[in-house]
Amino acid sequence: MPSGGTPLWDLEDPDWYYEHSQGKVARVNWRTGSYTTIAEWEPRGTERSYGLTKDNRSVFVVDWDGGEWIPYEPGEQELPPVRVLDCYGKDPDGDGRLPTLLLHAVTPSGPKLRVMIGRRVYTDTGETERVIVPISGRNEYLETFAGGRVQFPDLGAAPDTKDLDELFSIYHLYPSCSHGHLSYSPNGEYTCWDGSARCYRTRDGEDAGVFDVSPNGSSYHTCWFHDDRFFVSCVRAYRTYYDRPVNAGLMYQAFTDGTWQPVCNIKMRPSAFYYGGNFATLSRDATKIHYASNMTGVFKNYIAVLARPQAPRDVSCGTDGDGVTMTWALPPHQREIKGALVYRSDRSGDGYRLLTPEPVPGTSYRDETVVPGRTYYYVATSLEHCGLESGYSNEARSTAGAPAAGEGPLVIYAEAEAGLADLPSAAKPGISLGRDRLGASNWYYAYRSPRTEAGSTIVPCHACRDGEYFVWLRARQGSEGVARWTLSIDGETVGRAAASGDEWEWVRVSADAVALRAGRHEITLETSDPGAQADLICLATDANFQPKGARPEDAQAPGRVAEPEAEVLRDRVVHLTWPAVQDADLAHYNVYSARESFDRAQQRLRVASPTQPEFIDWGLRAGTDYHYAVTAVDRRGNEGPLSPVAQVTTPARVREGYERELAFSEATLKGPFERAVATGTHGAEFVLLPGKAGEDAAKQATVAWQIDVPRESDYYAWLRYLPRGMASSRSAAVEQNLTVSVDGNAVGTVGGGLTDLSVTDSYVRPEFWTWARPVATDLTAIKLPAGTHTLTLSNITPDIRYDTLLVTDEPAFLPPDGRVRQR
Repeated sequence: MPSGGTPLWDLEDPDWYYEHSQGKVARVNWRTGSYTTIAEWEPRGTERSYGLTKDNRSVFVVDWDGGEWIPYEPGEQELPPVRVLDCYGKDPDGDGRLPTLLLHAVTPSGPKLRVMIGRRVYTDTGETERVIVPISGRNEYLETFAGGRVQFPDLGAAPDTKDLDELFSIYHLYPSCSHGHLSYSPNGEYTCWDGSARCYRTRDGEDAGVFDVSPNGSSYHTCWFHDDRFFVSCVRAYRTYYDRPVNAGLMYQAFTDGTWQPVCNIKMRPSAFYYGGNFATLSRDATKIHYASNMTGVFKNYIAVLARPQAPRDVSCGTDGDGVTMTWALPPHQREIKGALVYRSDRSGDGYRLLTPEPVPGTSYRDETVVPGRTYYYVATSLEHCGLESGYSNEARSTAGAPAAGEGPLVIYAEAEAGLADLPSAAKPGISLGRDRLGASNWYYAYRSPRTEAGSTIVPCHACRDGEYFVWLRARQGSEGVARWTLSIDGETVGRAAASGDEWEWVRVSADAVALRAGRHEITLETSDPGAQADLICLATDANFQPKGARPEDAQAPGRVAEPEAEVLRDRVVHLTWPAVQDADLAHYNVYSARESFDRAQQRLRVASPTQPEFIDWGLRAGTDYHYAVTAVDRRGNEGPLSPVAQVTTPARVREGYERELAFSEATLKGPFERAVATGTHGAEFVLLPGKAGEDAAKQATVAWQIDVPRESDYYAWLRYLPRGMASSRSAAVEQNLTVSVDGNAVGTVGGGLTDLSVTDSYVRPEFWTWARPVATDLTAIKLPAGTHTLTLSNITPDIRYDTLLVTDEPAFLPPDGRVRQR
């Protein structure tokens, strides 16, 4: 990993990223490990890499994080205050930081303007170019920047133009933030800001959307990278005194029309400090979100699926000799797509079977398994490299012209949300995008925007044959009253559909059929009813046909997995294998485990989801029965039946386990320690070395116990503690690495680096007491011989409440209460 910050991934080739360290940029291939320095220079200021320029040609490295201040002559109108970066920048008259977010300041040495000064490092040639560029896209600022009143230093070349559009393009070319405290839409038109619960127009600063996610503040580390219409963010999971705000920990998707929708709860446990944030990042097609969470006690990385990939578009097919050739267009967002999967059915609208187990590259496929003169119906899906699959495309029919002999009715579906997919970011049609992962077809639906009086959207639809079509709408009412929708096709009103329940229901739009020619049509959905929601449109040539549920997709689950074989590899490690399932659309397996036998799959028992037919389970308890069963899951999420349950017993311990808690209140203390009582301690009191005691006193302070060890073995030390401080103070995190000595010899450390939860004296709760596990990357053991020993802790960290030190020879020990250190 880079030594100078987060990797700057190449925008075109995902195998490569760029690494910046002071005075150097290197190009790295993460697959091969190839590392090449492409440019070196004498560092300036506090360099920081801000990312790749939008043209993917260069790495932008700034001299000073947050910009620099240079003299300028103010105009008649004062520059408006604008939030520009995640960091405050350099003080105008010194090396400190200016506690303001302004673009200009009046200082003892005169008026100053903030600009970005740095180095553009070209990744193909290694050449570097010193540049001075705008730090804001506001028109007033750009006019000042190019107005001849700024004293640019001889540290780089400023743009030689007075055209505001050209200046804005230059501003937009350079990345201005790498942390998510400020993020702007890919087209540069909109900007969102960490903590403000709003986005605004970049050029004039007017509000574009305000998001009422939580009354206690909304966005935290916003991410607006790949789609002009939305960004993702998270509600802070903590406040100064730990009273969790409304929707705490909620990851949400915020749109430029001012609406938002939940994505997932990152399940943050109580955390007092900076690293308790989500730091969300979107995948290239905005189908997945990466975030961090401490739901398991230690911070780990997680990926949540935000949306399906976009399906192929404009699918058509035609007879080609003794085969059928199918063609399609790639969707706009296609960076993560590996290829297309082709499905075929003997009837329209349903019953599709997979023809291509492997995705088809390109935009065409020839089906050579057809029977001449027979009509077939085709759809295609997009498959990502990770295995995530889109919904179905429009349906294409293989026989041109009139219905073939014996051909059944046509059933055509169109997703209501498709009318919002390609809108520009400035569009506000009064219809917004909603997410219903379990109930809505293709996960999404359209609804009337809350702040509008009415709304309409145009949904594309493909009829693959001339015919008389009856129109249906799947809708529901998201609030009180009746949800009424008016439907028009190609500008002609078809009728109205009304839904009054809060469950999705199919409503017939008109008793009369609509004559449509084969080809593309536009269906307009309009409503003025608050809470009106529309999911899916259906057109059928059969007057007696009534659609049911969401658009039919493959609901056939994979076959049953044969009984797995469980083998004990070594103490506390089990190797599980099973015969592979041969279903063409297999996505992965689910492995379930418990200490007692079970007969159904339960989420709480799932321990892994491997893509291969094997799993290694480790960190198990000795002398314990474990039961395992496996299911197969396809790409549509259909889960097969549970396999027979396999049982295995881990080897028993040779000797009885050892566990002892050593209370700090009962230790021999050397140093100016304080004692106090608090809720939730295991000892009678906790002890604390006050920060006011001074550095020398901290170096001399020790805590010691006499312990009797029954036998020579590896022992593990768990430290129970709680720092003193304010919850939202980033500086409350302190380095904690206590030295462990046995009989005067240093044998290891406990504490594990930075602390992560600080609590004021008046706000100590039992659940806040923290266990620091004895790990670096692996479990860290201390080898002790049998007998009586003096165990001593030194290098005590001031202002941390210490409760107990637990010593055990059980590597699978888990704390019975409190929390586990989160970093």
